[in-house]
Amino acid sequence: MTISPTQSSFLLKRTHPDHGYAWIIVFCGFMLYLIVDGISYNLGLINSAWLDEFKESETATSWIGSIFYAIPLLTAPITAQLVENFSCRKITIVFGLISALGFIVSSFAGSVVQLYITIGLISGFGVSAAYVVGILSVERWFKNRRTFGIGIVSAGTGVGTSILPPLTQMLLDKLGWRITMFFLAGLVGTMSLIGFFITEPQWTDAENPRNSSNQQRITNLKQKLKKIFSHFGKINFVLLAISTFIIYATYNVPVYFMVELLKNYDYTDAASANYLSVIGFFLTCGMIALGYIGDISGKQIKNINALCVLICGLSISLMPSVAENVLTLAICCATFGFTFASAYVLIPKIAELIVGVEEFPSALGLNFFVQGLGCLIGPPFASTIYEILESWKLSFEICGFILGVSSIFAVSVRLKRQAQF
Repeated sequence: MTISPTQSSFLLKRTHPDHGYAWIIVFCGFMLYLIVDGISYNLGLINSAWLDEFKESETATSWIGSIFYAIPLLTAPITAQLVENFSCRKITIVFGLISALGFIVSSFAGSVVQLYITIGLISGFGVSAAYVVGILSVERWFKNRRTFGIGIVSAGTGVGTSILPPLTQMLLDKLGWRITMFFLAGLVGTMSLIGFFITEPQWTDAENPRNSSNQQRITNLKQKLKKIFSHFGKINFVLLAISTFIIYATYNVPVYFMVELLKNYDYTDAASANYLSVIGFFLTCGMIALGYIGDISGKQIKNINALCVLICGLSISLMPSVAENVLTLAICCATFGFTFASAYVLIPKIAELIVGVEEFPSALGLNFFVQGLGCLIGPPFASTIYEILESWKLSFEICGFILGVSSIFAVSVRLKRQAQF
């Protein structure tokens, strides 16, 4: 889950240092993404333990992860407003503690419903600060090297997904999921420590958004809401939103249910965790490569995105068929990770080409909300297919097919402007 710099409302004229302490800010953002997305991509491993512990259905249990995935995206506008009113530092410190508290309380949970609240709502809301602050702080400190800085921050997602699954699986095997919750609480709690190092560049009184009057803030909010609703009248933006919704409703299948699928092929949980690491590594590679390609591709960016979506869906559908071959499955996971990176780095640029620079912040904010809705229904949708058809193979194949079909919406988008990044 990656939030663009334009999710913020801080498109203000001010001094951007572009050097020195700005790179400390980039490192802080990188670590925030590493921690939070590393944990997010781990929940599929813990989901297996929850199934054994609570004996609930696949669908009921999968809501834990889907709520956790969705809440940071759905609440990002709220978190961004809190950052505007207080500061990146204060919000990161407080929200890190909130998220850690959610994981600690989760270790004592007696039902999946309690986990919906503790992990899904409380911890999910807490980690929203990492996504907002990780990018917003870079936007404030950089101008000329902003895209490069944001690229480094976003790479934390892939790195976290590469290194945390094997460690988490080891803890699950040796200590159980309840003790593992304390480890994750300590890990996400380091958000607060990182927050102490996040400062802001020098503002003049006129530039500082926290010096705005309440009336000005209310007026700005009304203008933002008006712009957001106006995007529903743009057919090309609607097509992009439909494609985005489908992508985020289906991509979680290999991430969240890889362990359950591979149990049918006699893989250990530790071996399944290694495939998540493969996804994470190539997700990082995809962010770098597709980010560069997107910058030089002009209007062909929509076709590149559509091709990535099609291949991404195909890789998910093929995973059950090639699961018995270790190398071929690894290739499928690598392909999935690389092509899914398009959702992080290409879709924001396509949105800008559709609506233009001035309306880009509100359009992308709406697009993130659509992503959140997709994340919310994704795991329960896949697990419901499994429960009806009693086959993870068919669940993967159907979700992969649906994802591939969404490339039709992606390629149908008409672009009118040159990208301005």
